[in-house]
Amino acid sequence: MKNQTQALNKSVNKRDLMLFYKKVSVITVAHNCARFLTTAFKSFAYQDYENMEWIIVNDASTDSTARNLQKYRKRDSRVKLCLNTSKKGLTASYEFAISKASGDYIAFLEPENFWVKDKISRQVGFMVRYNALLSHTSYAFADDKANLLPTGCCHIEPKVTLLNFGK
Repeated sequence: MKNQTQALNKSVNKRDLMLFYKKVSVITVAHNCARFLTTAFKSFAYQDYENMEWIIVNDASTDSTARNLQKYRKRDSRVKLCLNTSKKGLTASYEFAISKASGDYIAFLEPENFWVKDKISRQVGFMVRYNALLSHTSYAFADDKANLLPTGCCHIEPKVTLLNFGK
């Protein structure tokens, strides 16, 4: 069986293998967070797992959040925008986004968070392998310049370089 899997992996490129994986709906609720959205967009767009959609609910932002989100939607057709014309809050906004999700899995990406490029592929791989319905990943704390802070408890692999994230 191991040799068959290795042969399959050699004969089929990574993009084709993604077709066999389940779709992931990434959910974000945004309210006046324009300054964080570029990093969140890169976290989504630079994933090595492509079978995803990003559903973002703009919860009646008054800053440039809406303009930035429109720009990201033009750059990536997987981005799906929803607008609350009046502030609904996190719970109602998450419920609305989840109701629009078409994925087999749901991942939450907060506007101020960023992911390493293989976060989703590793997490989906784990969930498929162990038939898991729910999972979470490690995390780290960083300042607004992506410098790791000595706060919190997490495991970071030495090969992860946050300062070069998305480059």
